[in-house]
Amino acid sequence: MGYRTIVVGTDGSVTASIAQQTAARLARRCRAGLVLVCGFGPPKITRPMAEGFAARAADAVRREGVEPTVELHQGEPAELILEVAERHHADLIVVGNKGMGQATRFRLGSVPDRVAHFAPCDLLIVHTSDARPLEGPGTPYRNILAATDGSPTASEAARKALELALLVRAEVTLVFVGDPIVGAIKLEGTAASGPDGVTVQNRVVEGDPAEEICEAAEREAADLIVVGNKGMSGPRRLLGSVPNKVAHYSPTDVLIVKTVDRSASDLEPGQGGVVDVDGKTLAVYRDEAGETHTLSPRCTHMGCTVDWNGAERTWDCPCHGSRYDYAGRVIRGPAVRPLEPVGGDGQAAPPEAPATRKAPAEVPAETPASTPSRSVERFVIVGASLTGGTAAATLRENGFAGPLVLIGAEPNFPYERPPLSKTFLRGETRYEEALVRPEAFYRDNDIETRLGSTVTRIDPAARTVSVAGGDDVPYDRLLIATGARNRRLPIPGRTLDGVYDLRTFPDAARLRAEIAPGRRAVVGGMGFIGSEVAASLRQRGVEVSVVDGGSVPLEGVLGP
Repeated sequence: MGYRTIVVGTDGSVTASIAQQTAARLARRCRAGLVLVCGFGPPKITRPMAEGFAARAADAVRREGVEPTVELHQGEPAELILEVAERHHADLIVVGNKGMGQATRFRLGSVPDRVAHFAPCDLLIVHTSDARPLEGPGTPYRNILAATDGSPTASEAARKALELALLVRAEVTLVFVGDPIVGAIKLEGTAASGPDGVTVQNRVVEGDPAEEICEAAEREAADLIVVGNKGMSGPRRLLGSVPNKVAHYSPTDVLIVKTVDRSASDLEPGQGGVVDVDGKTLAVYRDEAGETHTLSPRCTHMGCTVDWNGAERTWDCPCHGSRYDYAGRVIRGPAVRPLEPVGGDGQAAPPEAPATRKAPAEVPAETPASTPSRSVERFVIVGASLTGGTAAATLRENGFAGPLVLIGAEPNFPYERPPLSKTFLRGETRYEEALVRPEAFYRDNDIETRLGSTVTRIDPAARTVSVAGGDDVPYDRLLIATGARNRRLPIPGRTLDGVYDLRTFPDAARLRAEIAPGRRAVVGGMGFIGSEVAASLRQRGVEVSVVDGGSVPLEGVLGP
């Protein structure tokens, strides 16, 4: 998710504490800032009481691994939460529902009800009717239900549900209320547009939308419902009837996604947004001259929809942190390919001509007293994986015209490794789709590739690189981009048949060839790669056992 600032209120109650705990865990997972808001005003809450509530809430949030910002003000709670959210440009507000005891259905209290109708951003209403804190570590969501009717508002809500599921490693149930044939088509398209790596189930039901959504949540044991707000532009940001009813009668937490249908004409100069263009959802930036730059909104790393970051004037991926400039060029990885440009008709724009090697400038002839030198510097890159391949492409694309040599120990052209444990292992993508650049790119741009070559020695004095079984390669500039090695279990039997490491494409290809429904696998380690491999194997019908030294998955990365 693209949440950067989360606002949550506190009043010392148990329900507020549960909302704070949920907000803190989401903030930690999203690496977002967390703002605690506490209001006071006689006769119910004095300032000293509010200071005590805020201090205890801040301590509880810190125990979740998040350092909060505390705001203490006199005033009505709902208005304070809304005002602080506006001032901090928050993209998520979290409130407790203040439900009615053990009632099967609940009614929103006055504070969350008002916040729901006037929230300037997404709103998470935490079901706190049983007044029990979250159990165990980790995020509170494992099964997310998203309702969609195919409208832009509902599609945006479903998109956020899928991206949240990727972040917290939850499964998603997509529910369409209406005609079964239309629903099947709409759900298939919605599921296909989401990021890779999320398990999705589709359900089509008929009846009253709000009632069917709530009943489906109970039936599927969902712990979060995601709906769009169907908001209206203007000063009164009214909640639509369906999300309003779901918020009041949901048996679980509800995320109301702030979606107001916009078009490119709504964008001011210097502003960007994911908007509707002739029925297509596209990323559009309007520059200071009024010209629009239209791109595919899907991050080229794993397919998540990018968000516009107005402060930095960049497109940011909420899933893995990739960043692109307004024109779609990569600023920060893990993405290595730019956002795809889209023509004015909504179709993919014709690809640009590949970068071509520029002719070197004329160099004055050497004099007998001059030091011998090459007219154009020779650049050598050792390591032909993602970093090395991206560096070679970047040099050419930014005008470097000299000799360029890329040396790699693997026989493959540079590729991205993350798909190996996910989409490639599941058989959803091919090797060619993981390449940093097509193989022809290196030939067309005069990049010499020495693949399957191991560097044995670097001589800085002579400025040469020695390659096993080959000649020394001279250089003027050298980039070492050899990356890291995966840790290997120091135990007997690790070289036996059926025991696999996973780092390279050949490793993944061998493992994928062994996958079949009903087979059994043991995965050693539950970091990101181990967790992804386990999930991919389960999706292919393999029975999986996991061995790890931590008490919970990803403990070494995210903490307990």
